[in-house]
Order: sequence, then C-alpha cells, then structure tokens
Amino acid sequence: MALKLVGRVVAQIANTRSRSYYTSRTKKLSLYSKISPLGNPNTSIAPELDDWVYMGNKVRVGELQRIVRDLRNRRRFAQALEVSEWMNKNGVCIFSPVEHAVHLDLIGKVQGFQCAESYFDGLKDEDKTDKTYGALLNCYVRQRQVEKALSHFQKM
Repeated sequence: MALKLVGRVVAQIANTRSRSYYTSRTKKLSLYSKISPLGNPNTSIAPELDDWVYMGNKVRVGELQRIVRDLRNRRRFAQALEVSEWMNKNGVCIFSPVEHAVHLDLIGKVQGFQCAESYFDGLKDEDKTDKTYGALLNCYVRQRQVEKALSHFQKM
C-alpha cells in the first residue's frame, strides 16, 4: 500500500516536471502577453515596447493593432493612444486613414477635442477621408460641441 502511494507521488512529480519543462520550452512570449497584464491605466507602455525591440524581438503591425483594439475595448484609452503614438513615431507602419481615425478618436478621448482638432488639421489632404472626418465629428459630439459639430458636418 505504501509502495503504491510512493509510486503515484513519484509519477506525479515526474509528470509535473516534464509538463513544466515542455510548456516552458514551447510557450513563446508574445508582446501582447507582456502588455496585457499592465492593468493600471497610468502605467506607461512605451518602455515595454522599447524593451521588446531592444531584446531583439520583432514587432508586427497586426499585433500592435490588436493591442490597440484590445486596450480600447477595455477602456484603457491612454495606453492605447501611447501604443498608437509609438507605432507612428517609430515608423512601424505608415498610417492609413483608418489608423489616423483611430488615433484621432483616442486623442479626442484622452486629450480633448482641441488636440484632436489640431491633429486633424495637420493631416495631409489624402488622409482626410470620411473616416477621419467622422472621427473628429465624433469627438465634437462626445464633448457636446454643437456649433463645431454642425460646422464640421457641413464641411464633410
């Protein structure tokens, strides 16, 4: 009886060791898994991104866009804006009108409609599409700027 118990314990230990060795060797750390646990909205994400690149890891545009989308869904707008700014600053991707619209919306939520307005004014004419116009209009409406929203709507 005692021998069976010892045999089970030894088998469990061996099984646990091999399983933990296996998962630690095959489980690849992703950028998302590094950033996602940073739950405090005041925690800066840029150092994590810089560290990720410094360690020689690749940064994929799709993964960064997924991180921005996830942070927006979790209402962590400041962190999402920080990732978007990091992408733009480091030239990870060339912003299309859709990325500009997302960035504009985040600026409006975090810094206010005046900053969103100045970002919009700084865009090239080819980037001023229905997406970016709509994002700025949404900023005005969210801040209850009726006059600006109506004026902007007429420009659209």
